[in-house]
Amino acid sequence: MKLALASTALLFIPAPSVIWNASPNYQNVSRPTTYTIDSIVIHTTEGSDTNGDGYYMECYTQAINWFKNSSSQVSAHYVVAPNGEITQMVAIEDVAWHATYYNKRSIGIECAGFASKAATWTPELLEALESLVAWLCETYGVVPLHPTNTATTDGGYLTSTGIVGHSQVQTSGSAAGSQYGSKSDPGSYFPWTTFIAGVNAKLTPGAAAPGNLAVTTYLQGSTASADFSWDAVSGATSGYWVDIAKTDADLQSQSGTFQNAYAGTTPALTWNNLETGTTYVWRVYAYNSSGGNHGYPAGPMTTPTPAGSGGSGGSGSSGGGSSGGGCGAGRPDPKGAAGFATVTLLALVAMIAARRR
Repeated sequence: MKLALASTALLFIPAPSVIWNASPNYQNVSRPTTYTIDSIVIHTTEGSDTNGDGYYMECYTQAINWFKNSSSQVSAHYVVAPNGEITQMVAIEDVAWHATYYNKRSIGIECAGFASKAATWTPELLEALESLVAWLCETYGVVPLHPTNTATTDGGYLTSTGIVGHSQVQTSGSAAGSQYGSKSDPGSYFPWTTFIAGVNAKLTPGAAAPGNLAVTTYLQGSTASADFSWDAVSGATSGYWVDIAKTDADLQSQSGTFQNAYAGTTPALTWNNLETGTTYVWRVYAYNSSGGNHGYPAGPMTTPTPAGSGGSGGSGSSGGGSSGGGCGAGRPDPKGAAGFATVTLLALVAMIAARRR
């Protein structure tokens, strides 16, 4: 038996949890070596709402049973339930029998319900479908776009790549519809615009909050310095900012004593010319073009006081994990002097670019 999910790609999107329940109805090949996968076809199962509750779990079970029947000669790679459960029935490298002349190039996904019923598209089903499609697009290189052309507009047979509806493949009145039968699914209630936006949001998520934040403070002549560090974040392609302030209110509002400095894409920053004997609250922001998040240390940092000025001198450090606190994709202009942070020429160029966002 082939593995239900297999990929050698380095993924940022986790593979969805699925139930493997094999269908005997498929063509045993080795895609994408044998055939290129360039599209995903969205279907509705149809079936019977046997208890009349408008929640189509029956359709989910009916579709699975039908695809396991060898005499049906039909199948799909996945079936998605109203509660978000996903059953995989054909391995992606094999051809499922779901969309006639599009079978070899596509991945077929059946959604439990009816093309004519708005109740088909429960939030749980759509969330599961978005996650599944985003993972498939990333893993197999399918373009996460929905073409609006159909078999009719393409001269009788659809030629588009991307995420398409079954009705586009077998459009009523087209040559394909006449040859194979016309289809109407997933229907007019399927939210194409928000669905494609949701898929793309999952494909380009904002960077996660960095963890294991740590800092060591020390004297540099009559001023203090701090060496900040944190764990690198996968997907933080735009880099990191270190934010400091003398109060939490200033830090959160990015006003008053708030300052920040750009660290580039290196998960560390040295900040010079800090005030001695001063407590600062701080955080680190990781981000990319889609947004980002703040990571917070376990506590504030306090810079040392020079000997003979009434303090104890020496160095201190603090560390911690991360917490939530999402931010937008851009960053504000640094307030104040930005601590005269020690950055490379490349970091300065990136800071200037960030200011122009």
